Amino acid sequence: MLKSFRVHNFKSFLNFEIQFTRRHLLVGRNNSGKSNLCQALSFLGQSSFLDYDKIPLPGGLMGFLHRGYKPRVAEFDCACELPWEEGKITLEYSVHVEMPDPRTTRVSSAVGPRTVHESLKVVTPGESPADLLRSDGHSAETLAHPRLREGGSPWAPPVTFVNAPEAGSMLSKLQEHEADPRIILFKRFLSSFAWYSLSPALIRYDWTRSDQPYSPGGHGGLYKHGQNLPFVLHRLKNENEPSYRRLVKYVERIEPDLDSINFWPSPDGRPIPYVILKDKTQASWDSMSDGTLSILALALLFIMAELTTEALPGWPPPFIMVEEPENSLYRGELRAIWEDLAAVAPQAQFIFTSHSPYFVDLFDRDLESVTKLKKEGGVTTAKPLTLFRDRIAAYRDDFSLGELYYKDLFE
Repeated sequence: MLKSFRVHNFKSFLNFEIQFTRRHLLVGRNNSGKSNLCQALSFLGQSSFLDYDKIPLPGGLMGFLHRGYKPRVAEFDCACELPWEEGKITLEYSVHVEMPDPRTTRVSSAVGPRTVHESLKVVTPGESPADLLRSDGHSAETLAHPRLREGGSPWAPPVTFVNAPEAGSMLSKLQEHEADPRIILFKRFLSSFAWYSLSPALIRYDWTRSDQPYSPGGHGGLYKHGQNLPFVLHRLKNENEPSYRRLVKYVERIEPDLDSINFWPSPDGRPIPYVILKDKTQASWDSMSDGTLSILALALLFIMAELTTEALPGWPPPFIMVEEPENSLYRGELRAIWEDLAAVAPQAQFIFTSHSPYFVDLFDRDLESVTKLKKEGGVTTAKPLTLFRDRIAAYRDDFSLGELYYKDLFE
């Protein structure tokens, strides 16, 4: 689980820090930094397996750093607690990335983002903190730990790079057979970071595009906007019928007439989805409402997170960000949907953003799991709602948490 995250000199963030829980909610006005925070976490996750120039950078080089801060180094630091052997370990990671100035870099130049600092430390019960890897941007190495495997052989010999990786992180260059397994555990955790902003319009129609891949993607199979949902459902139905039936059961809360989703084969192998209703009539995929498509995608994320955790021994539970999951869903069903999904993938970590007071109400008794973002003077700050505990208690008998948020009590 990601316990804390610090980001400095990225978009609207300067020395920004936040603490996370297993199910965490980010609230704040438009343009307060919620999506920027998801972008920062997504960048950190993708840096564990991609070179920097292969990672999509919203806003490009010009929009990566804080526009009012002159230094050109962005800093990303995090601490996480992951399952290890019979217990858990805490890993602390830091990577600093220098961005070229597009105003002074020639188009023909090969200069791109480069690592200037990277380190990973581990804290295990009863032991002192230990370095697992470190880089100063010039030389880099992974460090052998004194603990031994059964039989007396070291976990892994140290790997020294003559020149430190520049175009990417050390994590992205290490192979599983050549590194301490705790480094690989952390790399797997970062690689699980997934960011979703589900779009019913794209879910409904985008899968029909001839250039839309119909093999399920990574990170649980679903693409960011859910546009390949029919193909992921097709795979789930073929590979895990019980989980597919659970998914349909969750969706029945929004669409009680739904019996199943089936597929016709097409000449090019692309599965074509259609709906079977409980009266045995058929309906087209694009006839489903936005709410039905939204709950299909949302429930799928939870079920796939659970399946991923169970099916991949040695892999930590995934970290998933979902922006405004309440969109298109009837507000009166939100709590029931939340309770349905609460027991699914209990070890996976979900971060949500929302503007809806009805979604905020789901965290009414869990103030530690809600953080308010606010941007002033071009800089985003974070305040956990625990700072407003006394104010909330004063109005508890009259207003719910969502109503207090709607009334701007947390400004």
